[in-house]
Amino acid sequence: MLKDYEIDKPILETDRLIIRVLNENDVPDLREWLGRDEIYTYWGRKASKNEKNPELMFIDARPWVKRKPSPDFNWGIVLKESNKVVGMIEVFNIQNARMGDIGYRISPEYWNMGITTEALKEVLRFIFENTELERLNGNADVRNIASNKVMEKCGFIKEGTVRQGKMVSVYCDYNIYGLLREDWKILEDSMSERPTLTLGLKRQDFLEYYYLKEELVKFCHDNGLPASGGKQELTERIAYYLDTGKIKNSSGTTSTKRKAKITTITEASKIEENIICSEVHRAFFKSKIGESFSFNVKFQKWLKANSGKTYGDAIDAYYEIKRTAKQGQTVIGKQFEYNTYIRDFFADNKGASLDDAIRCWKYKKSLKGQNKYERSDLKVLEQ
Repeated sequence: MLKDYEIDKPILETDRLIIRVLNENDVPDLREWLGRDEIYTYWGRKASKNEKNPELMFIDARPWVKRKPSPDFNWGIVLKESNKVVGMIEVFNIQNARMGDIGYRISPEYWNMGITTEALKEVLRFIFENTELERLNGNADVRNIASNKVMEKCGFIKEGTVRQGKMVSVYCDYNIYGLLREDWKILEDSMSERPTLTLGLKRQDFLEYYYLKEELVKFCHDNGLPASGGKQELTERIAYYLDTGKIKNSSGTTSTKRKAKITTITEASKIEENIICSEVHRAFFKSKIGESFSFNVKFQKWLKANSGKTYGDAIDAYYEIKRTAKQGQTVIGKQFEYNTYIRDFFADNKGASLDDAIRCWKYKKSLKGQNKYERSDLKVLEQ
């Protein structure tokens, strides 16, 4: 319960981090980064006096005022290996013991290291396992790509975009995110049902389940595989390794044997593995699609991910990619399957409730295979 933590705030722990209340001994660490301008580029304000002079944070300017205990949580993010404070994370603006807002910031020296995501996941676990809060909110300037990604990785659902709205003290476009206790529980349940990603996992079992990109990267690091590239590329690399025990080199092959040169392509021809788009490919697609054809990034990724399918399938995929682009839709990655499923559910079931959508999603996640919405999922609502 929230009231259990009004006085004594908990200390949380992850593999790399200690998440605890800050104190005056942390001032030297905070002084290194808390007042830096780049942290506040998308915050809607500049660094405050206290942030530029962190020692002021621990001085009560009005000691004669009797203050009520606060339900809010304000933690520092501390690296275990160095005992250094490198960030801050908070749950604040708690309303009616039901919902609150999430906020975080990290020293620029530690950006793009997964620290914020690791800390936020642990904070979410604590909040939904130990308090009565049912919802957490988050906002992020649309230009703040890193902050948007952190919330999406942690399961927050993008609920809309405010155009030229006021964010603290500036006007900008910003995204609104929300995470319900039920959302978090479904995500946790689906993750706990998966087999652990280890060397003993079979290739087919690996491909049947959903793994976070950071899990794929860790597996690559642990087993000497290249860890660069997007999630699809990592998945293919690991699947090949689990199946053969061999590591693909940077060109995507395991042999120095030269590939046969492609001279003729028909709609029935199979897309070659590790395809390299050549002038022969370009000429084929232009002959079928027209002079307007170009190898856009999404189409190239589709070709690389669908070796073995036919070039007729590729033509259909090209038109589908162009169609979704015209509609202003984004092809959502595997890490956002929950958001995609809920969106497609409501598109097909006008007036349905979020509870029904979540029940169908949970049912879908209990099955092996892809996690796209299908009308057959609705049968779970009849039980």
